[in-house]
Amino acid sequence: MKKKMIRCLIFDFDGVIVDSEPYWAEADRRIIKDEGKQLLPEAKRAVIGLRQDLAMRTLLDMHGINADPHVLNVKRIRLMEEYYRYQVPLFEGAVEVLNQLSAEGYALAVASSTPLNLVQISLERHNLRYLFSHVVSGDGVEHGKPAPDIFLRVLELMSLEAESVLVIEDSLPGIIGATAARIRTVWVRNKDASGAMEHATYVIDLLHELPALVSRIGWKTHPKK
Repeated sequence: MKKKMIRCLIFDFDGVIVDSEPYWAEADRRIIKDEGKQLLPEAKRAVIGLRQDLAMRTLLDMHGINADPHVLNVKRIRLMEEYYRYQVPLFEGAVEVLNQLSAEGYALAVASSTPLNLVQISLERHNLRYLFSHVVSGDGVEHGKPAPDIFLRVLELMSLEAESVLVIEDSLPGIIGATAARIRTVWVRNKDASGAMEHATYVIDLLHELPALVSRIGWKTHPKK
């Protein structure tokens, strides 16, 4: 007798479903330039996967800028609203992968450090919201990634145990947070988050490999009673 062991897949959003990282980098470049500095090459790696408040504080500290992080974060989000609304694309094959997994009976959720309004703008633009049972963002929990709060919140909302869930992430903070929540992780390779490989349960190169991986690990054979 086969028992379905994986019931839900929790997806990070940026870097997994949408190819938004270049746009975040451009927004950061513009903000740092307006403050009279040049964005450091290592900035992208330093902030990937972090909630907005922590990301902005990190950027300001890295560049020695003494400015109100809240004010600059509002500016950052406004820039990204335009990018998400008109430019940020889905990764190739993302729609097909999500539809396949949904059709196979897996519940899908989003757990993203990105502000909820930005995620919603993108999901609506690409007509994907109907696929996800829940969408939780970093601004909806007390502590952002790498804390486990966002993943624990999804488990609570969906009344699931950690062992029945997989988290799909591209960032080190996301992998660490999910691991702290005792959830197995799938890392989608990202050159800006190479340290994640050491902590991830599984590793794939591209999102289209996910259904085959889930098929291999998602079922457990039990002896008939």
